Amino acid sequence: KIFTYKGNDLTVQAAETFINNYFLKDPRGVGGKNILILGSGNIGTKLGIKLVESGAGVFLYRRKIKILKNIITTINNIIPKGTKAKAKMIKSLKLSLIKFHIIIGATNGKSILTTNHVKSFKSDVLMIDIGKGIFKKEALELALSKNINLYRLDVTPAYNAYLENISTTKKIYNLNLNKSQTYGKLKLVK
Repeated sequence: KIFTYKGNDLTVQAAETFINNYFLKDPRGVGGKNILILGSGNIGTKLGIKLVESGAGVFLYRRKIKILKNIITTINNIIPKGTKAKAKMIKSLKLSLIKFHIIIGATNGKSILTTNHVKSFKSDVLMIDIGKGIFKKEALELALSKNINLYRLDVTPAYNAYLENISTTKKIYNLNLNKSQTYGKLKLVK
């Protein structure tokens, strides 16, 4: 059988699940943590929304500042009213990255992190590369030599969960959503 799915949504789900499990022993989870998302396209924006809703301070970076401003405004307008955390904008990467607990690369293949960035990381920073390589070669080598917690995202668990969702839905509804039964004067629809 062929099932349709949105790869970007599986990626967002896989990243959120990975991050939540990584911080499982912390009672706050990602709450109160500063997260930098490099690349605020479809994946970075959707992930930013989820992480802000979980209480993280999310900082987004994108080369096109005008689009980034719109994304930040949109995220902060659509999150639930009770959410204290907010999305913020990073206009330039010419800064120290010491304040970030998590750095997520969701770029479109442009390597943007340099050795100077790596030198400014927290020693226990969590790095997740979702895109197509966020490190310049020398920076990656330095990160590896410093034993930075660096992960390349695997969407297999999210894909398996998606297939399980389809299977369970099929079992519950027999994929016949128009099926109904009549009990006296009541017509019950699944």
